[in-house]
Amino acid sequence: METKTGRNDPLLGALFAPASEGERARAMDELLTAHVYWRIDRILSARFAQSALVRHDRDDIRNEILVRLVDRLHALGNNSSTAIESFPDYVSVVAFNTFDEFVKRVQPLRARLRNRVRYALRHDRRLAMWDAAGSTLCGLSAWKGACQAADPAASPPRLARRPTLAAFLTAMFEEIGRPLRLDDAVTFVADVHDATDPRLFSLVGDERAALADPIERLADLQVLHKLWREICELPLRQRLALLLNARDDSGESVVRFLPVTGIASIRQIGESLAIQARELAELWHELPLEDARIAVILNVSRQQVINLRRTARERLHRRMHRCQ
Repeated sequence: METKTGRNDPLLGALFAPASEGERARAMDELLTAHVYWRIDRILSARFAQSALVRHDRDDIRNEILVRLVDRLHALGNNSSTAIESFPDYVSVVAFNTFDEFVKRVQPLRARLRNRVRYALRHDRRLAMWDAAGSTLCGLSAWKGACQAADPAASPPRLARRPTLAAFLTAMFEEIGRPLRLDDAVTFVADVHDATDPRLFSLVGDERAALADPIERLADLQVLHKLWREICELPLRQRLALLLNARDDSGESVVRFLPVTGIASIRQIGESLAIQARELAELWHELPLEDARIAVILNVSRQQVINLRRTARERLHRRMHRCQ
């Protein structure tokens, strides 16, 4: 299944075999049934559990994902598109990106506010965010790891605005006395603050310090290619500790966006991590991973994972600083 631009996943072989239109349509249906529908539904179930979207949005997003995939497969069958080396990985990337694009399109202010709430939770030491029972919970740092969230309808806070988002969140959690689901916390912030209030976007500590971290600068496309090359020069265990946990300002996995930006293909990411494509596909929807999970993969302690990532960041910082 060689094309002008590469070799396709063997799963797509039936699309290239000489066949009538009817046979090709049946091959397409079989491919979607075996490898696409269930994967999309699993990804959307996880994303909707942590979002404020309504039920009918799910059908819209699912249909948009399928349209994108089918259009690409038709182009592939006509040899007018670049090769898809790992079809399961490609389906996952399209699904994640279509969901994120939909949220930004229909809820641009809320999406921006949610990103800033996540930033505050991650960067203010009074606050924390963690996964529990399939949801993202947040609250005071002392509560991290708790599994029960407060019912937002039963305990709405009576709060005025605060000078910063971090201060508002801290006061809100102190009044409620229990963790909240992330989207419930965002809703409370939106109810009190104007989502365009500039105070919500000058939040936690010194953001210039965060920007000094090379991983935080991944959004800067001017340094992205250079940064990826430097990451590939790191020792393998440092690369794994860094990339499997790497997050952008909103807490989303950096690795999942590398193929979309054209910085690195899924195959190249797998090679850089010495992970087989099948294993990477299984991990893809779970990224970013917590340190305890990475420790199991590397067969080291959690503290060793932290140390490996710290060493990697320090090396990247030195290397990137020389390029400025």
